[in-house]
Amino acid sequence: MKSNPYKNLPSLERKSDGTPYRMTPAQRKRANALIRRECCNCEGGNCIALDAGDTCTCPQTVSFTVCCKWFRWAVLPLDKALEAELDGRKQELVKQIAELTVEAISPEQVNQISGYLDTWDSVSFDDKRRVVDLMITTVAATSDSLNITWKI
Repeated sequence: MKSNPYKNLPSLERKSDGTPYRMTPAQRKRANALIRRECCNCEGGNCIALDAGDTCTCPQTVSFTVCCKWFRWAVLPLDKALEAELDGRKQELVKQIAELTVEAISPEQVNQISGYLDTWDSVSFDDKRRVVDLMITTVAATSDSLNITWKI
């Protein structure tokens, strides 16, 4: 018996209250065009993965939420712009990072850093170190990898 490839896909993202993220009508239109064009399970508007003898309309084409794992993890990544718009968790993280960045670095520090970048080759080692101290929290280096934790 074949294994079901859908069982290996990650779960769908949800808001912190458990509700799914909703698409705007324009996003849904773009998603439906992407499904019709790229989804290997969509045949004439029907989902062959859900076909158990009777035709079954693709649930993703009639929903304003991302409800199909195959669409989310196999089809949606083909349209990076739409994926970025619909990836609610990513949008929340970007918003949190932006808030932290505003709090962590003052406008004076941003101007100072920008000035250093314009003349980076002629900047002294100590000044370069100060810039790096403003931008990096930690650096972990091993023989296999280099991990940098950025403040911005």
